[in-house]
Amino acid sequence: CTVERGRGPDITGSVGDTVVLPCSCKSPDPVDPQAVQWGYKKRFIPGQYVADYTVFPKDGSLNQRYRDRVQRPTQNPPGQVSLIISPLTEEDEGTYVCGNRDYNRAVTLYVGVKVYWSINSASVFRTMMF
Repeated sequence: CTVERGRGPDITGSVGDTVVLPCSCKSPDPVDPQAVQWGYKKRFIPGQYVADYTVFPKDGSLNQRYRDRVQRPTQNPPGQVSLIISPLTEEDEGTYVCGNRDYNRAVTLYVGVKVYWSINSASVFRTMMF
């Protein structure tokens, strides 16, 4: 499959959440998720689809940063090769790039922190985005 080029959507989540980072390619048939690589870039520069490191190195192992927290769905609709991260950490914030031979699609992930306050025995929940 050929991964669509350009910027994908911005995704927002909170620490502890599960997010799906979308990536798609032109293919009328189901695509083997292993056919597409994912990389991470802390600071994305438009037009530069490069990664600081890969999520799934070429030897098939998993980057230790993501151990037991990332997966590629096996039941994707045709052309979808998404990445699931759960639970999110603050360090996951950044841009994820996907592609076949080269990275050519960028999805930016913003991670907020959940803050809880207790006021007169009533719990108040507020999500703060940084």
